[in-house]
Amino acid sequence: MKFSLNSIVAKLTTALVFFINPLSGIVMEGYFSFGKKKVSSFLVILISTFLGFLNTTKKYESDLLTYFNEFQLAADLSFFEYLSSFGKDPIFYGAMYFFHWVGNFQIFIFFFTFLSYYFFLKAIRLFYQKTANDKEVFFAILFATLFFEIFSLSAHLVRQFLAFSILLYYLVNKVILEKNKWGYLIVAVFTHTTMLFFLPLIFFPAVGKKINIQRGLAIIIVLAIVIRTYQDLAIWYLQTTSSSNILTYLMERLSQKSISDGIDVPKVLIGFNILVLVLALLMNYVIKKKDLYHFNNCIIFVTLLVLLTAESHPLLSYRYGYLAYTFSAFLVPFFTSRKFVGSMISIIIKSLVTLVLLVNFVVKLENGVWEYIPMDKLIFKTTLNYFF
Repeated sequence: MKFSLNSIVAKLTTALVFFINPLSGIVMEGYFSFGKKKVSSFLVILISTFLGFLNTTKKYESDLLTYFNEFQLAADLSFFEYLSSFGKDPIFYGAMYFFHWVGNFQIFIFFFTFLSYYFFLKAIRLFYQKTANDKEVFFAILFATLFFEIFSLSAHLVRQFLAFSILLYYLVNKVILEKNKWGYLIVAVFTHTTMLFFLPLIFFPAVGKKINIQRGLAIIIVLAIVIRTYQDLAIWYLQTTSSSNILTYLMERLSQKSISDGIDVPKVLIGFNILVLVLALLMNYVIKKKDLYHFNNCIIFVTLLVLLTAESHPLLSYRYGYLAYTFSAFLVPFFTSRKFVGSMISIIIKSLVTLVLLVNFVVKLENGVWEYIPMDKLIFKTTLNYFF
């Protein structure tokens, strides 16, 4: 009882500090969690909340401006008219309609960033706490939090990042914890249609087996055939059905002879997917954790898809390519762990990686593609300052 009371007092104190200055509250809770085998859910909540605050300061442009215009459209339409005007992702647009009438766009962005990071970081926390490397949870969460390229997705590819975060949470529960929380899978699919691609990866039994040379060649051949024929199959489906639903929308997108939208997949993104592919293969062969084969094989399938479609179908490659950033948080901490490289080298590598990520985050927040609040103002902001 004494421990529980002390824990409650500590959390209330941290929450008060966070309310006064979010950065200080996160540092305090991070200090309490550092070195512990189990990182508290409270740290995940504080980080998710702070990153949600930070995204409310982002200037509306590109995809975020499109979302803002879609948000404003709710004022002129009934609920069902609003959903039918998009014809896809009903959970996401239903929530957008709701927030238009009970809040504003700033609150909408905060809430969806919070949800995205909450499920993403919680998936990481569960992943490492249920494996032999559970002491690496703190670094894994720190890695994911400071990875600016992941953060930039949260208020750019809003639907995709939210849907994928929820799907990652489902995937960890399904293949690592053996808990089929199917409700999260449904929410993910109806938040963004691209999550349909993961259904065969999740439920096809062969995906859970270790990939040897024969299986690896078979995977490449199957993916190559799918990439070569999926447009013809999509056209055939559209010609044989007159229904209009989420699957029809997906098939319409896939049936387009050129789905590039003028996009060239960045070489950095291609290189990062190669790195993640190599790490996932190494995970299977070096660490040899049978309970991780299914999860790692999903990563291998996605990165191969990205690499094989980069030239012929760049938009498809581009959309799935960014998932490699989130995958890295499930891979890198394994290869920087004490068990893998030794205690002293682990400390050095983690310190260097953390420093690089922190500098990258600060530099890109100040001088990157998107415009956010200046760092000198961010450091001293209170919780209320983000909304008033």
